Amino acid sequence: MRRETERKLEEIWGRVLQLEEVGVEDNFFELGGDSLKAIQLMSLVEQTFEVKLQLDAFYKSPTIASLCEYIAAQVPSVQSAD
Repeated sequence: MRRETERKLEEIWGRVLQLEEVGVEDNFFELGGDSLKAIQLMSLVEQTFEVKLQLDAFYKSPTIASLCEYIAAQVPSVQSAD
């Protein structure tokens, strides 16, 4: 399930940042993300995973890998490995 979560996050990041490829360790802000795109991304993540994403948590760890950990802490089914 974790790999599926990473795949969905890669799709969301690619859509928001208008990039074809995004790695799980890439920094959102280094890829061209800004505060407006962060809010858009947070909204899509919340809709997709039905979790409340805290803005400060995202700013502290703006990678797919860390966001996946954050989601896993809130959604137990994400913790299981593929």
